[in-house]
Amino acid sequence: MTNEIGAIKLDAALKECDTHVARLDRAYTLLGDFFPLSPASLSSLDELRIEHVDQFVFRFSRLQDAMGARLFPSVYILLAGDTGSHPFIDILMALEKFNVIDNAKKWQFFRDLRNNLAHEYPDSVEESSATLNLLREKWPEFRSMYLGVKAFARSHM
Repeated sequence: MTNEIGAIKLDAALKECDTHVARLDRAYTLLGDFFPLSPASLSSLDELRIEHVDQFVFRFSRLQDAMGARLFPSVYILLAGDTGSHPFIDILMALEKFNVIDNAKKWQFFRDLRNNLAHEYPDSVEESSATLNLLREKWPEFRSMYLGVKAFARSHM
């Protein structure tokens, strides 16, 4: 990276994301025996398991936010050397072009999943259980996406 401030911002974004990933991994493991969820099983979770579900949803949302607001723009600056303000879609398309991410549509899928969780959970038990099941199923894929971006960034710093 051409400037020290950019490198510091990228490193801070990676550390923040690593924290979210570690918490997500823990919640993923702790919730393993309770998935797949049905509306009935989601409604009957005890307080401890509800806390694990909340942690999983919260950290997924925070990871999405950190990647979109801090990590992706920092990697874009690393690649393009352009510190100007750009629409997120332009940054996302550039990351796909540079093979930092496999597919911009995959990012959008996870963004939509996050938005569904934000609007449904815990209002609609039927929709929430389906969305939570999908998140748990797809978490390894999203985790892999993050780790790929992290490896790319570290190798180019």
